[in-house]
Amino acid sequence: GLDNNYSQIQIDAAIQPGNSGGPVLNMSGQVVGVASAGLSKLYMAEKAAFIPENVNFAVAAQSLTTFLKANKVKAISGPTKIYSTKELAKIGEPVTIQLFCMNTKAEYAKLKEADKHSDVLLDLQ
Repeated sequence: GLDNNYSQIQIDAAIQPGNSGGPVLNMSGQVVGVASAGLSKLYMAEKAAFIPENVNFAVAAQSLTTFLKANKVKAISGPTKIYSTKELAKIGEPVTIQLFCMNTKAEYAKLKEADKHSDVLLDLQ
């Protein structure tokens, strides 16, 4: 990761605003990270006088595993078969959801009152 941060891995997959939290998969379909940040091209152009291409970061699998264990969630290893990118997309599609974070108590209350169980994934109260 940035500045040798071992809790992150550098990836060259494109990350756009809103991609944070998405899984980073290896060719066996195993999660090896979670997309978290991109290197600012404007900052690098100003400070280093060059524009980096596809320099992005993900939370590393070791950090994810530690987090899951601390929250009593069992993580398992998957198969070692190598999949094509089309096959990986098919594997990931059923378990991928779009999540909007409204980030206000008023919006949270509306979702909770809507009686739609899929709208509120985790009630922290």
